[in-house]
Amino acid sequence: MNKVNSDYARPGRVKRTGIFAIASILLGMLLLSTQTVLANGAPQILTVTRSIEKNAFVEDGYSDPGSGYAAGDKLTVTLTVTASEAVTLERFQIQENLPEEWGLAGGDFSFQYSEGSFKLLIKPEIINEDWLDFTVELAKTLEYELNAKIASYVLYSAGAAFSSDYDNGFIDATPLSGYAIGGPAIGDDFTFNREGDAITLTAVLPDDGSVILYQWLNDDDPEDVLGEITNPLEMTLASSLTVTP
Repeated sequence: MNKVNSDYARPGRVKRTGIFAIASILLGMLLLSTQTVLANGAPQILTVTRSIEKNAFVEDGYSDPGSGYAAGDKLTVTLTVTASEAVTLERFQIQENLPEEWGLAGGDFSFQYSEGSFKLLIKPEIINEDWLDFTVELAKTLEYELNAKIASYVLYSAGAAFSSDYDNGFIDATPLSGYAIGGPAIGDDFTFNREGDAITLTAVLPDDGSVILYQWLNDDDPEDVLGEITNPLEMTLASSLTVTP
């Protein structure tokens, strides 16, 4: 009569098997956690936003008072760098992609041009003033001057920010125009839309039929009738304009 090998029934064997099972489970959880972190990427620590002086483009409303510029004007570009937590950087660099034939001048950077992009290096005198230290102030600004080639609409392309310490990030593209538009208060009686320098201004006419025609005038030149029986008013800006009904 053959004897059955009973090693697997011994208490020591059961204990070792249990330990190995638990270790396998913990290792699997650790690998899953690591894969999740790698898939999601490191948390974004730094964000950079861009604003451009005198930019008259507003998508769903009139331009800001005092905005607008002409070809050849210098515009100040402000980059706001914000840290989501207290950090100290080792180095920091911006890359900007300017509209064709536009140029950079002055500001807080020295810059190098290569393959259609400007690499902006913060000037040493600014770096030496603890600019890279975000442990007290979590938001800091940098500025440079931009030479406007034209006043009509352009899309100022997305830029990028580089740091040796944290993930790199993008700077959102900026719709840009020197042509300002103003007009009657936008409320229940009017709607406004702008795509580039093409504008659509719509008057909401009463349902009772008491108004069937709508006259649009150039408020900067009262003799200039923009749309005598046009509603909505659709036109492409060739200069700044204030409309009046």
